[in-house]
Amino acid sequence: IQPGDVVADPMAGVGTIPLGLQNLLNVNVTNYVEGANLYPNSIFISGENHLPTFKSSLVNITDHSKFSNIIPILWDARALPLKDGSIDAIV
Repeated sequence: IQPGDVVADPMAGVGTIPLGLQNLLNVNVTNYVEGANLYPNSIFISGENHLPTFKSSLVNITDHSKFSNIIPILWDARALPLKDGSIDAIV
């Protein structure tokens, strides 16, 4: 991830970044809030289609409201509402 990148997790659950990203970055990144903290100039799109889980992610993000670079979206990962080329990384 580079400064200014747009990072999407199309099946974000409650906002946890998968273990693969932790290994790639070689740092202890455990959720979007920490990712947002590490990369304040990047945008993190947190997508989920299960409403109760999505609501839990909103609580998680709201509890850490100092980060304005997290965008939660209720969506179906099979039909993402994103333009081609608009995402720099998918986790």
